[in-house]
Amino acid sequence: MAMSEASSFEEQMDIFRWFGIPVKQSESTLEEMLERIPYFDKRPFTADEENKNYDVIVRKPINGEGEIPVGIVSKSYSLIQHRDILNFIINSIKDEFLDHEEMKFLFFLTEYGERMELLMRFPSKYHFDPGDGYKVGFSLWLRNSVDGSTKFSAEFGWLRLVCSNGMVIFEKDRFEHRHTKSLDQYYVNEILRNGLALYEKEKRMLIELYRTPLDKNAFEKWVNDSLKEKWGVKAAVRTYHIAMSGKDVTYAPLKKKVPSSQIEVKYTIEVPGAVAPANNLYAVVQALSWLARQRRDIDEQFQWRAQIPALIDDYLKIAA
Repeated sequence: MAMSEASSFEEQMDIFRWFGIPVKQSESTLEEMLERIPYFDKRPFTADEENKNYDVIVRKPINGEGEIPVGIVSKSYSLIQHRDILNFIINSIKDEFLDHEEMKFLFFLTEYGERMELLMRFPSKYHFDPGDGYKVGFSLWLRNSVDGSTKFSAEFGWLRLVCSNGMVIFEKDRFEHRHTKSLDQYYVNEILRNGLALYEKEKRMLIELYRTPLDKNAFEKWVNDSLKEKWGVKAAVRTYHIAMSGKDVTYAPLKKKVPSSQIEVKYTIEVPGAVAPANNLYAVVQALSWLARQRRDIDEQFQWRAQIPALIDDYLKIAA
């Protein structure tokens, strides 16, 4: 789903899913979201007898609804409330003297609120144009669950403002926190401080990607071999044509083995901000980021985004 920088994210349901559960997407301030995020409680898992190994997580009453069970967790599981994380972030933003009014916050929340992803785009002083005429904004993805399905994690990267495609940083430090002890303000402050310290280094990295010429022969071999093996034939075909034409594609089922770059296709939509034919490595990264963004499952988006640096390393080995 492509959006311009000036567009707002309308609240929508069931555009995305997270482990098969519908996800609500909305743009809001942190304070507004605090009023809407439910509380959760950890209680003994019991009927006639109490289970000695597991507890149950319940969502507290909200919007006239009663309590709803959302997950079963181990006795050692430490519940980290989404609300606590939002409060920590609010305080961290103040401590780092960031312009809260200039920041954008996009929330993804499962149907009963058990899983949350927060995308924070930093103020304009953390935006820049790598060279293709389209700005990227330094951003932070935060993920948390109260049902034991997802660890608390924080990942810094870039959000392309022309199309909202996300790309993780290439020499990244992913922060993860297991739900076995409490998460405190100091830990969240350190995440934000350490991440912002990466900005200049990662800015230079993107500029270097833009300045790296694309070897068309190596690119075609990479698409047909490495990318096809790791992301599948459909992603390989789409990446090749997005890079070469700037348009996404579909194709009919194959009747015989054909290299991904030679499969007959039907063009569909223009990919926002695509520069075609691609003449540098940065354009390929953007094609991969577009495909990651198109995954309908939030966890798949996260996993595909994280694989992009390794895929680019594969290309560089072929091109060497």
